[in-house]
Amino acid sequence: ALVGLMCRNFPDPSQELAFVSQQNMQLFLVWMWMQIMHFTPRYSFVSSSSQICGKLDAFTASGVMKCDDVEECDCASITLNDGILLNCDNERSCQNSDAFIYALDDFQVECAGLQSCQNSILTKSKTFTISCVGEEGKIKGIKCGGKYSCERLTFLTSAPCQFEKIECDDAYSCKNTAFYISSMASIGEFKCNGSNACDGCYVLALDDGKFFTCEEFAALFN
Repeated sequence: ALVGLMCRNFPDPSQELAFVSQQNMQLFLVWMWMQIMHFTPRYSFVSSSSQICGKLDAFTASGVMKCDDVEECDCASITLNDGILLNCDNERSCQNSDAFIYALDDFQVECAGLQSCQNSILTKSKTFTISCVGEEGKIKGIKCGGKYSCERLTFLTSAPCQFEKIECDDAYSCKNTAFYISSMASIGEFKCNGSNACDGCYVLALDDGKFFTCEEFAALFN
């Protein structure tokens, strides 16, 4: 149940480069599949916002990126290198944004504000792509702490990420959210804590196609 662990040691730097390239290609192929299929969630929903983006603004940072103001990083393409923290702390602060995250050990995504990381565009997928580049591949995880904070957002990651936990902590926080995770990755804990927090949410293993609703997946840890 996605509780596999992959640890690799590369005595030859060229082997490490080849492995990283292989993982990046896997992420790219999944992204292309979602674009071709015009990915939409498997469950019906009612939009809580109707904002439509034009051209995405580009934001690039290293280490920590904080989007503290209302709509500060909305409709953006975010690149975070050597990532320690991506914090979307206010209303719609990262709404309708894509993020490409190269995560160091102990990295965390925090979507704390109302609709902070929500995808409100019904015809397009918005994706937070996480590549673990730390020595151990261990990250704190994903915290959707605001109402509708991660609604309809897609999280995409490949091995060898080890998540300490994924938390959906407020009402509808992970409504129709998709988690595409390598079956070689590791998740320590998955929580659906808020009212209707995981309605229509699901977890899909990239390698073997195993499918869970988020409620089913959370129950594996109880």
